[in-house]
Amino acid sequence: MRDAAYDRLLKRTRARMHESFADWLLEIAASRVAEFEEIIGYHLEQSFRYRSELGLVDAHARSVGDRAARHLGAAGARAIDRGDMPAAASMLQRAAVLLDEGHQDRPRLLLEAGEALTDAGELGAAEAALDAARNGAALLGNDAIGRAAELARLQLRYT
Repeated sequence: MRDAAYDRLLKRTRARMHESFADWLLEIAASRVAEFEEIIGYHLEQSFRYRSELGLVDAHARSVGDRAARHLGAAGARAIDRGDMPAAASMLQRAAVLLDEGHQDRPRLLLEAGEALTDAGELGAAEAALDAARNGAALLGNDAIGRAAELARLQLRYT
């Protein structure tokens, strides 16, 4: 019944509900936000996706996407710390997709996703992520990320 009721909601309503839930969770989590970042990121991601599907990518939608990327990126970094590379790669890739091509954080997220994918044994996807990180870094003039992506790509070749 829950799924049937959800399916009947307008995408605009779904977008607002996901964003409202994420905001509520942020408010009640207080000092424990880190424990809920994956969930918060997911709901903000859903809100952004519904807005995108409706063609409503305005400044507010961009802000929602940026917030989602921040939370998913932080959750991905924690997944790396605990050694869960498949989860880390997924969250970091999802975070990068939410950002515009020219966003300063996108190459770093792609680099981290590429490294996590390498550790998870998904070498083709890792190479694609590292190439995207290198290209994004070049676009932004971020030599440090560009060199790190190139080094990770070289290491991937010898894996």
